[in-house]
Amino acid sequence: MTVNILRPGSLKSEGSAAIPWTQGDWHLRVEPDVVGPFAVYLALQDANSITGQLLLRADFGKTWGT
Repeated sequence: MTVNILRPGSLKSEGSAAIPWTQGDWHLRVEPDVVGPFAVYLALQDANSITGQLLLRADFGKTWGT
């Protein structure tokens, strides 16, 4: 069994756009489609590769997913 935590970071979405306090960091947020490669890579893993990890989208291709 593989168990990981997907932490995509702050996203630009209709829901987050409706929350006033998100406007302060809107320029730091990413579009939801940026999360796709990260989520697919993680979904394709099994217990012999990545498990029990908190993986940050910002680190994809740098410290993991290579």
